[in-house]
Amino acid sequence: PHDRQLHAELAAIRADLRKQYDVTSLVGQGAVFRRILRQIEVAKQSSVSVHFEGETGTGREHIARLIHYQSSDRLRSFVPIDCGRLTSDRLRETLEDVMTEAAQSEIPHLRPGAVYFRSVDRLPTDVQQELVDRWSGADPPSIRLMSDSVRPLEEAVAADRLRGDCFE
Repeated sequence: PHDRQLHAELAAIRADLRKQYDVTSLVGQGAVFRRILRQIEVAKQSSVSVHFEGETGTGREHIARLIHYQSSDRLRSFVPIDCGRLTSDRLRETLEDVMTEAAQSEIPHLRPGAVYFRSVDRLPTDVQQELVDRWSGADPPSIRLMSDSVRPLEEAVAADRLRGDCFE
């Protein structure tokens, strides 16, 4: 009986998340907003990496979560990682934890479905190398990569803060 109650509570929480991160939670109008809605629909139906660029407060992470919680991986976890606040060592530890959960967890909602790199242009180069190595290998993890930045990634690449092959 206790297990059934916990499962029911988890199911209710997941349903609430899907409602909170539904397209109806977005406010806007005009041609640009309609284009964003079309892009969200495409992203929800695939597992490709997605990058969000825009000013602080424009809803980048909200849209990333919306895409995740409305995708086929919605039962898996969404893991936000703030590249501007964590040290290189802590970022590597966090990625290792994510990879361990992805490989070993038998419970679907504990396995990561998406990793979201907040301020990816501040990701240390040694961690960028690890990402490239893991995701470009023969058996890349089945985890969607999402990221955001305030400034265009081309600027970070030109300033040698971001590897050109890191998020291709």
